[in-house]
Amino acid sequence: MYVIGIALFVSFKYNYFIICYNYVIEVLRMTRNELYARLNPVFRDVFDDDSITVTDTSCADDIEGWDSLSHIDLIVAVETEFNMKFNMGETTRLHNVGEMVDIILARVNGTAEDRH
Repeated sequence: MYVIGIALFVSFKYNYFIICYNYVIEVLRMTRNELYARLNPVFRDVFDDDSITVTDTSCADDIEGWDSLSHIDLIVAVETEFNMKFNMGETTRLHNVGEMVDIILARVNGTAEDRH
């Protein structure tokens, strides 16, 4: 939980008043399972296969049609779904879906979640 203070300065003929408001913002963290619930439909859409269910160990060899060109489509679709951007090094280092999930969780939650 984070507390954010906001100060509002009000001027009444050269007399300044500071009005402070504290807002409590609950920070929601995405779990690995919640992420997969959003990620699986992305894979199904990109590869046009409703039977796809990816796991941490899923890789390009496991999904028909996952080649270098569809990998680019997948990265763009994932970036769009999670409102984030992978950097070039990340996209070339990905060996399986679990590594992609680790990066997404780190961006969404501010730190990677352990695999369990």
